[in-house]
Formats: sequence, structure tokens, C-alpha cells
Amino acid sequence: MTPAEDFTLPKRPPDFSVMSRDALELYAANADFVLRSQQEVIRSRVWDIMRLKEVLGRAYPQLDINFGSTPAKIIPRLCEGDASKFELLSAIYWERFEQPEVKIIDVFICKIRPFMRAVGYPIETLWGRGYRLSDRDGFCKMLREFSQNGTLPDVDLSAPKETLQRLSEARVKALREDIVAGRDTLKSISVRHGVSQGCAQYHKKLLIEADEFDPKENRLSPRSASRQTLPGHGDRS
Repeated sequence: MTPAEDFTLPKRPPDFSVMSRDALELYAANADFVLRSQQEVIRSRVWDIMRLKEVLGRAYPQLDINFGSTPAKIIPRLCEGDASKFELLSAIYWERFEQPEVKIIDVFICKIRPFMRAVGYPIETLWGRGYRLSDRDGFCKMLREFSQNGTLPDVDLSAPKETLQRLSEARVKALREDIVAGRDTLKSISVRHGVSQGCAQYHKKLLIEADEFDPKENRLSPRSASRQTLPGHGDRS
């Protein structure tokens, strides 16, 4: 069955239960063709991104750019345009029959954001819709020049550092206080503080590990109830 050249993956998968066998086979062929084509581009760009990350990490050890090749697959997908979490999940795990929960995308975004801020192309959050890469044409051009000529981008060390300091001293403290209060869900807290849900989950995990938060009671642990300070840690958004 020949796939259609103008086929695009939908934002959400269709209801397969009401599709005929011919329609199912055509959809499967189209989806397979599109995803395999995307993967060829993604693999090439991920290789260049990981090389660039390695070079910048050695040149600027103060940068927090610790992520692997799986989170890096998000970046080539965003180079194609805005993407929902579901679309990003499909681009990463397209060969898996059972995919992880979509919230893993929040964690991956947190991991790659410091790198993208440092090279001057931050990832924008489209609330309720997904994510966008600022100036994706500029990023693709920069990555191409690095791949072909070894040209490194201008690295902005001040922006990530200032963001890290601001979030560490003010926003992280307020975020964690909101978490230990236990009055709202992590989704509501993350929206209120302007961070991803994965970032809020990360700080909740740190509080649990420090015995500052009781996950069963969803509130401040008895051990830390009498203390006023929270364990310090840098931003991971």
C-alpha cells in the first residue's frame, strides 16, 4: 500500500475501533512512512547536538547541560515546528507499542532547556498546546555550520547564570513552600510558579529525599515541621 505524500500525523490518534481494515492499513502505512522519514532527520541532528553539547560542556564547565540522546530528540522535532507533548512523545518512541506516560516530556524539556538557553535559542512553552523553539531556522543554521565547519555558537553565560540564581534564591524557595503546603496539585503549582510540571515533580522528589515532605500525607513531614529552611538546590527547568 503506497503512503500518501500529503499525509500528516494528527494531534491525537484516531478512533481505530471505528475504522475499516483498509483504512487501518492505509493509516499505518502513512504513519510509518512519516515517522521513518522524521527519524532519518532526527538521528542526524541528534548526533550533531550531542557533539555540540560535549564540546560546549568542556569549554564551559559551569553550564548545566547534562542530558542524553533520548531527550535530545525533542530538539530536531521542534525544528520542524510547534509540537504538542503527544507529538514529541511519538517522535521519540515511535517504534514502541507501549509508550511511557506523556509527562516524561516535561522531564526531558527540563533537561534540555539550559543547553538551548545557552546557545541562544530557548524553548518556549505554549500553555495547553505544547512547545516551540524560538527562531528554529536560526538554530538549524547554527547546527549546520557546526556540523560542516566546526563553528561554535556564541554562548550566553549570563542568562543561564542569572536565571539559576533568581530561581535558586526566590522562586525555588516559594515553589517548595507551595509543595510542602500540600494544598494544590503539582499541575496547579507549576502553572502558578511558571515552571513545568516535571520541574515541580523534581523539586518534590528532592524534598521527599530530604525528609521534608511526606508523600503519603501530601504535606510537610513531622521531622521538618519545626524547621523554617528548605534544602537548597539549583534550578532544573
